[in-house]
Amino acid sequence: MWRTAPPSAPGAANTPTATTAKLLSTARVRLAARRWDDARRIAEQILQREPDDPAALLIAGEAATRLEQFSDALKYYAGVSPAHPEQYLLAIRTAAEIHRVHGSLDEAEKLFRTALQLTPDDPPTLTHLATLLMLTARPGAARPVLLRLLEIGAAGPQQLQWLADSERPAKAAGYLERSLEISPDQVFPRLGLANLLRLRGETAAAEALLSALRQRMPQRPEIEGTYARCLLEQERFSDLATWWSELSDHARNGADNWSIAGVVCESRQQPREACRCYLECLQRNPDHREASHRAGRLLLGLEQAELAQSLLQRAETLAEIARLAGTIEPSAPQPEVCQSLSGLLEELGRNWEALAWADQAARRGADPEWIRSTAGRLSSKVRQESGNVRESLPGLGQFKFDFPLPDFTPTVPVDVPIATASPQKLSFVDEAAAVGIDFTYFEDPDPATEGRRMREFTGGGVAAFDYDGDGWVDLYFTQGAELTPGRPPTTVYRDQLYRNLGGERFENVTARTGVVEDRFSGGVAAGDFNNDGFPDLYVANIGPNRLFENRGDGTFAEVTVPALPDSDQWTTSCAIADLNLDGIPDLFDVNYLEGNGLHELIYQTSAGPRVCMPLAFAAAKDRLCLGVGDGTFRDLTETAGLGLPDGNGLGLLIGPLTDASRADVFVANDMTANFLLRPRERTGAPRYEDVAASAGVAFSHEGKSQACMGVAAADFDGNGRLDLFVTNYFNEPNALYLAQSGGLFEDQCPRAGLRQPSLPMLGFGTQAIDVDLDGWPDLVVANGDLDDFSHESREFRMRPQLFRNRGAARFAEWLTAPAGDYFAANSVHRGRGLATLDWNRDGRQDFVVSHLDEPSSLVTNRSESTGRFINIQLVGTVSSRDGIGAQVQMTHEQTGRAQTVWLTGGDGYQASNSRTLHVGLGKEAGLITLEVRWPAGGTTNVRGVERDTFVRLVESGRQDGAPVALP
Repeated sequence: MWRTAPPSAPGAANTPTATTAKLLSTARVRLAARRWDDARRIAEQILQREPDDPAALLIAGEAATRLEQFSDALKYYAGVSPAHPEQYLLAIRTAAEIHRVHGSLDEAEKLFRTALQLTPDDPPTLTHLATLLMLTARPGAARPVLLRLLEIGAAGPQQLQWLADSERPAKAAGYLERSLEISPDQVFPRLGLANLLRLRGETAAAEALLSALRQRMPQRPEIEGTYARCLLEQERFSDLATWWSELSDHARNGADNWSIAGVVCESRQQPREACRCYLECLQRNPDHREASHRAGRLLLGLEQAELAQSLLQRAETLAEIARLAGTIEPSAPQPEVCQSLSGLLEELGRNWEALAWADQAARRGADPEWIRSTAGRLSSKVRQESGNVRESLPGLGQFKFDFPLPDFTPTVPVDVPIATASPQKLSFVDEAAAVGIDFTYFEDPDPATEGRRMREFTGGGVAAFDYDGDGWVDLYFTQGAELTPGRPPTTVYRDQLYRNLGGERFENVTARTGVVEDRFSGGVAAGDFNNDGFPDLYVANIGPNRLFENRGDGTFAEVTVPALPDSDQWTTSCAIADLNLDGIPDLFDVNYLEGNGLHELIYQTSAGPRVCMPLAFAAAKDRLCLGVGDGTFRDLTETAGLGLPDGNGLGLLIGPLTDASRADVFVANDMTANFLLRPRERTGAPRYEDVAASAGVAFSHEGKSQACMGVAAADFDGNGRLDLFVTNYFNEPNALYLAQSGGLFEDQCPRAGLRQPSLPMLGFGTQAIDVDLDGWPDLVVANGDLDDFSHESREFRMRPQLFRNRGAARFAEWLTAPAGDYFAANSVHRGRGLATLDWNRDGRQDFVVSHLDEPSSLVTNRSESTGRFINIQLVGTVSSRDGIGAQVQMTHEQTGRAQTVWLTGGDGYQASNSRTLHVGLGKEAGLITLEVRWPAGGTTNVRGVERDTFVRLVESGRQDGAPVALP
């Protein structure tokens, strides 16, 4: 707080002024001695004779404040006249501070703005005003205030962090709620609270607040923008069109409002108009991530490659800046992060911020040589900018006129097919215990220590595969260990293999199979690495991974893989797949983190020790080991271009994502941009380029990097292309990347109805399963928190989710599961790895989930299905035997309707699905024609296939046995 009693001024003796001066001097002495009552009493004596005396009013105000008599203090400060500029400024600053501290935020803002009219460059006033604006969800209004602090050299780490990532909301829900309890009619605390409610997925509550605010303060850009975001998240595009048509020119000047208009244009298939909107947004705010990301992708399709790549690169840099800024603790920013931020901001031409971060790095002991060179270079650039800290994107102002303004006249609604199955007919029963599966993942807990270490949240994986070739899918669960750094793990906890006994029960056969995996395991891949017809196991560990060869006699033998060094690498998900299409399977590791303290550190929070954030550690590089053909592998990680920074990999999917003739690798990264690794050549030694940003799968629909975990793949919208679904962190929407032409993807999570239900969840394993066989792939998601964050209104155990595809990628969550169902409201878990199978061969696809803190579940689909099915097993001969990357098109011979499925690898989060393609066909009658496009380039065609059959297709072109009806 500003001290309100100014120094005493000399006065003439033996006059009333001298008497007043003497009383003022005595009052100040009483203030200094903390005798607040005496100081106030003396000030009142003066005010009885001279009610407008500014010094007495300030003393009385400070004394009342110290006595916590805030209403009286504000009355004193309000009595100071502008005729006394110095005292008036001090009074309004102090009154503003009282309002700010005690919740009258609207009044505080008004007074701070008044103070800035008198002293525009006062650092405390600018700082307090910027804080208020950020707390009340007005980053656009806060930006010029923050930039002014930067210009005058008064921006500290908190202000620099806000400039670097203005879209990150300030966590102040409790403060805003208390503010409204004190002064219920305030406007901007309601806006801040509405924004936080929206981000938590409570859209209806947020919209109610915003509707009232729109009536009170119409055409305010920030209010209109937050309201429009609520409409957007509910897919109310017609309401958004009306909103835009009624928006004033003043409200349209808000950068974010143009970005929202662009999204509406895209929903109406108006790419040129959408591009104009995004460019208008960027002209007003060059650092708008969503607009940069979306405009870049649209411009690629509009054959404006140079500008497109520039904007996509800018979006990627902005996302990295936001990510790094999110790791900053303002009270003690890390020097290396400050250096990184300085470099990235300089790349964008934001030289003032770059110089300020370099100064922060220097204060905290960064390399002196780096400081000298960087500070000299940036200081020169800043001088050349002649004091203008505002940056812009040259050329956009004229270029935007190449595209038309949006036209939101009514259009004919798209006819979306709706699945006909009744949710009441669905049923999913956990039958693990009933059929003999009693596996619980050991996460290495330490009961004496509160909080969890990093390794304790990732959990275990599961593989569904027929290891003994009897036609019944078996299960392999990975297990944790008592892991002590520097020591080998104990052998108490081991992975477990359960054999399927004819679809009736499972038997634990680990001991007699020869599989001894006692390391701290996570993911697992089942695949035929030596093409001998027997599926092998590749287990991901903390430390060396292990490859177990299936001998074909019911036993396994560990295979030495020289290319994998005995190190502390931490592999989460892994795959066995032929990546260079030479017919020989390869190994791919998704690696997570590395560095000192990785397995010991626990983060200290206000609620006690909790699991650390991944950005506290260095990212580990992913790994590729190329199969030679003789059972050995060569490590090609570096030559393949996998030395990418900031991986933090958790999920994996391998398949033809950008080109039907190539094996692309998608890696879901935790809090960093995802990777989409595209081979530069179709065959030969793999050399990858990361095209995630340009393809549209690096970030969310808002251009943000998210904490990504699980991955599911299918043709969700029925356009014949392979789509991706990715699960994300709490309060982050899951992503639905729908494939477009030209190898591009569009995150349609909000429009698909998946955004809101995912916000209160923290998703891990996920798979595409057609639960009712209607021909549209649905989604199953396993959820559960990392640690106990219940103090942040987060559930520790979370219910799993089933999203039914109503047709064309329009999803609805199933919320009416009966008691006892795996999806019932009270069925809560900490789900991790999730794999699909049809364990009892009844034609309905089931799934298995590895949990933390409780036994794993084998969830049997007992639904009353509405459609028919076909199960397809592929056997490669020229391609690798598993046939990863093969595409199967099914044509209904009576109607000509086509469906497309793919055999993918990786299978998401630490899981390996049954390699049988299980396809729902809907209610149509008649025969099916199958066309298989093999990874090696050949095709296999089979006509006249019956429904409800199991078909085994061999790459040579012949059908291996007639279609067989399932029991």
